[in-house]
Amino acid sequence: MSNRSRVMKKMAELTGAIFKDKEDTVEVLLDQVEAQMGTVPMIFKEMSKRPEIFIPNVLRDFFILRSPKAIDLKTAELVAVASAASLKSEDCLKMHIGAALKAGSTMDEIFDVIMISSLMAQTSILSSAFKVYKEFEEEEDKK
Repeated sequence: MSNRSRVMKKMAELTGAIFKDKEDTVEVLLDQVEAQMGTVPMIFKEMSKRPEIFIPNVLRDFFILRSPKAIDLKTAELVAVASAASLKSEDCLKMHIGAALKAGSTMDEIFDVIMISSLMAQTSILSSAFKVYKEFEEEEDKK
């Protein structure tokens, strides 16, 4: 059996185990999300209607955000706040500010993170806008 075949067989076994009792798995995961975040985000509620989408997404989120390898949970939540702020995602901001506070962040730390992320968002807008502006400026200078 080739290495690829062995990997595919193992993936099928793992997938079968995860999805064996998918309704129970969804319920357990929703309970865990609520325990960790204090609520279940609307996007998780909607995705939970499709276990084959919900389960791998929640597991991915858990490993990336709830148990990062090189940073602590507080820092991970502050990064999530910064990202949500710069992406203008109000619902995500509410979730992650609450989670950041629960992880030990202060309101002053959250304020600083929001200010830094807004600066980066503004800089991104200016960089993009001025690139286009310069193109037109160069064309105007040639006339």
